[in-house]
Amino acid sequence: MRGEPNRAAFYDEDFEFDHNYFYKVCARFKQSAQVAESDDSAVVEITPRDIFPPAAPKDLSGLFSAEAVQLVWSANTEADLAGYNVYRREGEGPWQKINSELARTPTFEDRGVQAGHKYLYRVTAVDLAHNESAPSEEAEVEAGN
Repeated sequence: MRGEPNRAAFYDEDFEFDHNYFYKVCARFKQSAQVAESDDSAVVEITPRDIFPPAAPKDLSGLFSAEAVQLVWSANTEADLAGYNVYRREGEGPWQKINSELARTPTFEDRGVQAGHKYLYRVTAVDLAHNESAPSEEAEVEAGN
């Protein structure tokens, strides 16, 4: 691979995350038919890591139906999406993740609710590299009596 002339930058657009790459550089100068080239730089090893989380899920809504809260949200479009985590809290209590495995679709049924209680929910997206997004907007649901 070669960098662009007259630029002190190189962008390798064909890289893959978690693969090792080795780079070195040299300077070339050409004037007419004469070419001068520097010695190679030291070799640098780089292993790019995916540290980029997916976007936060959007349009979260929920309703109480048949002794469970049904949640639905807009699906994320990232190619490396692994699934979603669902969080719930009651009142000012702490957020608790309520799914044991990633939800593979943008829906979730919460059967761990009690009638007459109000719950807040939010959802995060998780990619294949285990990066977790910021949480969605909250949705409040009151479990019926």
